[in-house]
Amino acid sequence: MTALPAFRATADDASGLAVDALLIGVNTSGVCAHEALLRALGYRDVPFDETFTGRVGESLRLAGSGIAARSVVLVGVGEGEPGDDVRRKAAGSAVRALGDDARSIAILSTSDDVDSLGALLEGAASGAYRFTEGRSEPDRTALRRVLLAVDDHQLKAARAAARRTRTTMAAEYLARDLTNRPPADKSPAAMCDFARRAMPDEIEVEVWDEARLEDEKAGGLLGVGKGSSRPPRMLILRYRPDDPAGHVALVGKGIVFDSGGIDLKRPWPSMATMKTDMAGSAAVIAAMSALPALKVKTAVTGIACLAENMPSGEAQRPGDVLRTLDGTTVEVRNTDAEGRLVLADGLGYARSLDPDAIVDLATLTGGVIYALSDLASGAMTNDVELQSEILTAAEASGEPMWPLPLWEDLRYDLDSDVADIRNLNTAHGGSTLFGGLFLRHFVGDVPWVHLDIAGASYTKKARHHYPVGATGAGTRTILRWLAARND
Repeated sequence: MTALPAFRATADDASGLAVDALLIGVNTSGVCAHEALLRALGYRDVPFDETFTGRVGESLRLAGSGIAARSVVLVGVGEGEPGDDVRRKAAGSAVRALGDDARSIAILSTSDDVDSLGALLEGAASGAYRFTEGRSEPDRTALRRVLLAVDDHQLKAARAAARRTRTTMAAEYLARDLTNRPPADKSPAAMCDFARRAMPDEIEVEVWDEARLEDEKAGGLLGVGKGSSRPPRMLILRYRPDDPAGHVALVGKGIVFDSGGIDLKRPWPSMATMKTDMAGSAAVIAAMSALPALKVKTAVTGIACLAENMPSGEAQRPGDVLRTLDGTTVEVRNTDAEGRLVLADGLGYARSLDPDAIVDLATLTGGVIYALSDLASGAMTNDVELQSEILTAAEASGEPMWPLPLWEDLRYDLDSDVADIRNLNTAHGGSTLFGGLFLRHFVGDVPWVHLDIAGASYTKKARHHYPVGATGAGTRTILRWLAARND
């Protein structure tokens, strides 16, 4: 798995830090909190020009003569005092701009807020991420060490930020690694093996193979997985702290590769990133791995619904009727609407556990990208209070999410002539809402939030603290939400 840079907080004099680069924030008015260091370098003012104006995402590298660091990097933080999301983006943009030329950096900060300091470390770690397992030679130039350089009175907060960020970003790295892996390497069974190796001792691991799925009548997973030579699995992860403060369930869509099945995806280039169709399960697995270290007080059950959607002589057909784990019959109108079929089993199982809340994460619909672009996830719910908790955690984590409605007037279009419900609507548009309405059927009255992360889970163009590839969408939000339940 990709190695996370080491984090350390220090109150040492910034001019004496032996690192490749010192990162200093500068706003668009030229305000720099470390002007004395700039003067020591021979600069009376911030050297603004057409290439560096202090906007978020910009950086300017200065020679490091007279200090231990090889260079000083001025990092744009936009107008005024930066918020945490700006800190995250600025640190990540600077690290990406440094590229192979920095194995160690120090970030200078005047903040004594744990969240703000953590945002700087999150951004740096996110921008440093590289998935290189498929390369013929290992990458030996990635960022290895990040120092958070603060004053003495900030040191306690900085150390707390380093500890928390080490845990949350290790989880996000795991989610990205799982999602970025080529589909040939991550069959449903292999995903279970990856998860088992990643789990600390406090997490109980259970795997339902195809025989167990048959016994449980999990027809959604079995139906979707029929066309593949690599059979489906349900991965169940249990975290049970002493004297738990409630119980929640996390459910992730885990289509390890999605060809569309008999309803083959068109146009064919859309298949190129279908190795990422298990990003929801990756986020669930990653979040579960971090719960003991974060000392989460809530009992959590993580459920990953793992299958490969392939066309073959054994594959399910449009017009087939499946019976899901909770007994619901589903007419398959389109085999490329398969994610909701496997989630039906996962949500049905989660509901049977009688949890206080269920949150599912899924790359469910392309429609959410048309609605919210590839920057944000759509949040749908049957409980606005729970949704508000998730959206608050998302904002604090810097993961954009936006509430979308589940209008009851649309529900009629999921009625089937031959089954209880069908997996695809006939109305034009609104695919994301219909997907949410379908899933709502399987949670009953349990408070539930569905996160459609289809756009946010993968970026085709590097931006700020995200390099090209998987983003680990939802991982930090879920961990932030669960940590907040401790209070």
